[in-house]
Amino acid sequence: MIIDQYVLGAFEEIDKTLEIALRQSSLTHQRQSQPSNRAYLKKLQDQLWLVQNEVTLLKAGLTQGKRQHRVSFPVLENVLHKLQQQEEDVLRDFVAVSGDVENSVRSAIDQYVSVCLYYSVVQKSLKELPLVSDTAIYYGDVHDATRWSLLYALQVLPNRLVRILRRSVQNDKKYISRAHLARDLKALGHGWYDYLLRKADRMVMIQNFQLVGLPNDAKKVARSIFALPLAAVRQEVDANRVAAEELFDGTTRKLGSLLGQFPNTHDFEERTRLLASFFDHNARESSPNGAEKVLLDLVSKMTVPSPMKYVEKPGCWTRYWPSIFAVLTYGPGSAIAIWQSRYKIVQFCQENIVDFCAGLVQNWIWVPLQQVWSTVRHDEKNSTLAIASKGSLDSEFSSLTRMVVQLVAENSDQPVDTTNLAAQVETGNLTEFMQIYEHQLHHPIKNIMTGKLVRSLLIQLQKTKVDGSLALSGIDQLLQSQQLVFGVVAMSPAVLILYVLWTCAYRLTRLGRLWSNAAQLKYKLSSSLNNIERLLNYNHHDVNVTDKDLNTGLLALEVVSARQCGDRLIPKNRRSEWIRDVGELVDTNLGHAARLNVMNRIYHVYGRFLT
Repeated sequence: MIIDQYVLGAFEEIDKTLEIALRQSSLTHQRQSQPSNRAYLKKLQDQLWLVQNEVTLLKAGLTQGKRQHRVSFPVLENVLHKLQQQEEDVLRDFVAVSGDVENSVRSAIDQYVSVCLYYSVVQKSLKELPLVSDTAIYYGDVHDATRWSLLYALQVLPNRLVRILRRSVQNDKKYISRAHLARDLKALGHGWYDYLLRKADRMVMIQNFQLVGLPNDAKKVARSIFALPLAAVRQEVDANRVAAEELFDGTTRKLGSLLGQFPNTHDFEERTRLLASFFDHNARESSPNGAEKVLLDLVSKMTVPSPMKYVEKPGCWTRYWPSIFAVLTYGPGSAIAIWQSRYKIVQFCQENIVDFCAGLVQNWIWVPLQQVWSTVRHDEKNSTLAIASKGSLDSEFSSLTRMVVQLVAENSDQPVDTTNLAAQVETGNLTEFMQIYEHQLHHPIKNIMTGKLVRSLLIQLQKTKVDGSLALSGIDQLLQSQQLVFGVVAMSPAVLILYVLWTCAYRLTRLGRLWSNAAQLKYKLSSSLNNIERLLNYNHHDVNVTDKDLNTGLLALEVVSARQCGDRLIPKNRRSEWIRDVGELVDTNLGHAARLNVMNRIYHVYGRFLT
C-alpha cells in the first residue's frame, strides 16, 4: 500500500539492468558456448521466467489498484533451490561457465525475489500489527474491568479445563494406569486430589496477592478466598497483554528499520542482511552465494505462520459459547412457543407491517400524488380540497335576489325595473329593501301580526347566510390556490420514511451496517493524522536508532490507517490525489520539513471532507 510505487520502481530498475546486461553480452564477441553451458543457461532462463511471471502478476495488481496478487513463495523457494542445486552441479562437474549472461540472470532473479520478499513482509506486517495492537487493547480492557475479567474467565473455562485435564493425565499416568489396571477408583481420586492441591498452592502464591497471616474476620477470609480466582485471571490476562505489547513493539522496530534502510540500498547482500535481521536470522555466510542461501531460508519462513498469528484474542467460539449455550438452552422452548403462536404472529405482521406499508403507499403517496397532479392540471372535477360546494353559493344568491325583487315590487307604488334591481342586489346594494325594512320598523307589532316584518327578517337571515357562503367561498379559493403546497406537505412524511428505508438498505448492502460510521472514521482519521504529525515532529538527531526505527514503524502503521479511513471519506474523483499525498508521508526521499508541509497540504485541501 505505502510501498507500491517503490516496488514498481524497483522492478522497473531490475528490468532495465537485466536488459542492458543482456544487450552488452550480445554485443561482446565471445567464444562459442559449450553444450553444457547452453543447458545451464536454458535452466536459468526457465527459472527467470517463473520469477518474472510472479513479478508480472504482482505489478498488474499494484498498477490496476485491484485485489493485489499474493506472491507464491513455494514457487520462489523452488527456483532458489534449483539455483543452489545447479551451482553445486557446476562446482562438482567443473563446468566452465561464462560470467556475463549467467551472472546477470542469476543476479536479476535474486533481486526480484528480494523485492518480492520485502513487499510481502511489509504488507503482512502492516496487516497483522494492528491486530496485535487490538489484542493488547482487548486484554487491557479485560484486565481493568472486573465484569470483563469474570466474563473472560467464563469464556475460557471449558478450554482451560480440557487443557488442565490433558496435562494432568500426562503428569499422573501412574495413577491412571494403576486405576485402569486394578479398577481402583480410589487411587484415581487420590491422584486428582493431589493435583488440585498443587494447583491451589500455586494460586495462593499469585504475584501481588500475598496473604500474611489469616485475618480474624470471617468476611475478610471469605473475601480473600473468593478474590483468588479473579487475581489468577487478571494475572493471566496481564501476561497476555504484556506479550502482545512486546511483540508489537519489537516487530514495529524491525519494520521501521526495514522501511528506512531497504529502499536506500541496491546491494543484494545488504538487502538480504536487512531481511534476515527482520526474521532474526543469522546472515553470516562466507560462501560465494551465501546471501542467496540466506534468502532461500528467508523465503521458506514465509510459508509458515508468523509469531503474530499466535498472539490474538480468544476465538469466536471461545468468546461466544455462553451466548450459544443460552440460545441452545432456551431456544427450543422459545421456538415451540413461536410455532404455537404462529397465527397470531402472522396476524400481527399483517396488521402492523403489510397493512401499514400498503396504507402508507396508498394514502400517503399515491393519493397525494393524484391530488398534486390534479392541481397542476387544474382538474376541478377531481379536486377534493374544498369547504363549500360549488353550486350552493349561486343558488343561495339567486334565491336572495328573487326574494328582494319580489318584496320591493310588492311594496312599491311605481313600476320596478327588476333587471336593474337584480343587478344592484348582485353587487350587494340593498338600499330599496332596507328602506322598506326601516319603514316596517315604525310599526313593529302591526307588521309582525301581518307578517311583513317577519318576511323582512327572513330575508335578512338569507342575506347573512349568503355573506357566510361568500366568506367560505373565499377561504375555499384560498385553499385551492395552496392545494399544491398541501399535497406536497401531506406526501413528505411518506417520502421521508421511504428515504430512510432506502438509505438503511443501501448502507446494509454496501457497508454491512444500518447506520453510517462516518463519525467513527473521522475520529479515527483525526487520531491517525495527529499521531503522524507528532511522529514527524520528533527530532531524529536526538533519539537513538532503536527509537528511530520504532517511530518509523509507527509512522507507517498510522499512514496506512489514515489512508484506509480517508478512502471511505474522500470522494472518488479526489481519491487518486489523496493516495498520492498520503504516500508522500513515508517517502524516504523527502525530509521531515517536506513531510510536515505535506501534512499542512492534507489539512487545507481535504479538511472539509475530514471534519
